[in-house]
Amino acid sequence: MSDLSRYDKPLGKTIFFALIAVTFGIIILILGNGEKTQNRKTFFENHKLESSNTDQASKPSEWFTIQRAYPNDSIPFKAYRRALDKAIAIRNATKSDNAFPIELAGPTNVGGRITDLAIDPNDESIIYAGAALGGVFKSTDAGYTWTAISDDVPSLSVGDIEIDPTDSYTLYLGTGESNSSGDSYAGTGLYRTTNGGLTWEFIGLPNSHHIGRIAINPNDPDTIFVAALGSLFGTNPERGVYRTTDGGDTWEQVLYLTDSTGAADVAINPQNTNIIFASMWERIRSPEDRRVGGINSGIWRSTDGGDTWDHLTNGLPTSSPTIGRIGLAISPADPNVIYACYADHPGNVMGIWRSTDGGDTWESRLVYPQPGDFSGFAWYLEGFGRTQPM
Repeated sequence: MSDLSRYDKPLGKTIFFALIAVTFGIIILILGNGEKTQNRKTFFENHKLESSNTDQASKPSEWFTIQRAYPNDSIPFKAYRRALDKAIAIRNATKSDNAFPIELAGPTNVGGRITDLAIDPNDESIIYAGAALGGVFKSTDAGYTWTAISDDVPSLSVGDIEIDPTDSYTLYLGTGESNSSGDSYAGTGLYRTTNGGLTWEFIGLPNSHHIGRIAINPNDPDTIFVAALGSLFGTNPERGVYRTTDGGDTWEQVLYLTDSTGAADVAINPQNTNIIFASMWERIRSPEDRRVGGINSGIWRSTDGGDTWDHLTNGLPTSSPTIGRIGLAISPADPNVIYACYADHPGNVMGIWRSTDGGDTWESRLVYPQPGDFSGFAWYLEGFGRTQPM
């Protein structure tokens, strides 16, 4: 009797044809995925940034993100968060296990992006460094040796580190590198340590994704402003400038423009803490495309502690789709002097503007005439606010 005779019965025939259908479906799925991959590859190779036909040569390869997000356009944030939590659980379960000792074999010259540095104001030998995807490191010998101190924080992507001006053992960590690279991983919110990095606690803003800056009121350390950029590979309303007046127990969104425009920088006038400046950055991307500028990018000022905000325009670049990231710095010697560094879309330096009257009027101080300056990555200038203008 033929082996197929068992399928002569109605139920056997049903199972037989079901198996054929499933097999056929799998084949179609494989072929479809292959076609989708080829279409995505073709799209990527042919894609050019909207602002210029010459930008393609300087655009970085985005395969890093495409491989990890496929078949989606972005890495699912919930899955990413589950992976972070799982990694911490595995680490904690095995940290005392010496069965597999690891010894550094090199190389020792591998670099990476450092997104922020914070120096203890009471002891300059204590330095904190935040990496784009390596967590926070601490040095107690002026940088000769370093120790990882944030491995238990469910995000190794650092946006900003800020030291409490009244207590240098208290630090705030804003997670999520605030750049627009394909490998700028999202963070999981804001964290605080009160013992110099030995332990950390989560204090809010879980959907901020990328935190550009933390500003602490020097006269009232319970009042803190956070510049939240929001999702990079998509839109979300949990972006803009946030304020707490109770040390992080509760947060209020005090400046919001659009679901694709986040806050890149925030600075407090040290002599009049009711005056706060914020730079807003409209940017969004997919694995194959980045738009690092928009009509809503600009500088905003509050004179009432963050309750209301005004858009500053007098002497500054006119709003346009090509206005990109803006870094802010207030002169510690004269807070009426404010500097703003502008980048454009697709990522070149536009110039530096200065105000000497507290932001009422501005004038251009430095312009880079060559379009290739910073090779189209001027939005990495997030550390501009850390400079000390002369």
